[in-house]
Amino acid sequence: MQKIKQPVRLTLGCDNDMMLVLRMTTVGVLAQSSFGLDRADEIKLAVDEAAKQFMAASDMLMVEYDFLPDGLKITVGAQNRAPITPNPDEWMVLQCVLESMGCEVNAVGGDAPCALELICHA
Repeated sequence: MQKIKQPVRLTLGCDNDMMLVLRMTTVGVLAQSSFGLDRADEIKLAVDEAAKQFMAASDMLMVEYDFLPDGLKITVGAQNRAPITPNPDEWMVLQCVLESMGCEVNAVGGDAPCALELICHA
């Protein structure tokens, strides 16, 4: 079976019922990579947590999966790139949680981020 290496783009409504679609897409993308089961579960949880930060910021959520030579870059944000103004303490906790799952976390947009980049290495 040939592995997909093209970027995957997903746009979905910001509704809790759509989280299943996000999870299934994430699992499908991870199945095309070299991550083991435990690592894939950690990344799936990280994507869920990142997506929840942007659910109230827009009507539509955008998730981009880009394959890297040694992993995956996942960008999660509001489709309209509307910035969110997170509570600094909550933001620090989120960043620590995501990093504890083994992903490098980059906020796109600085202090008022419009997206989160998760860089996950195999």
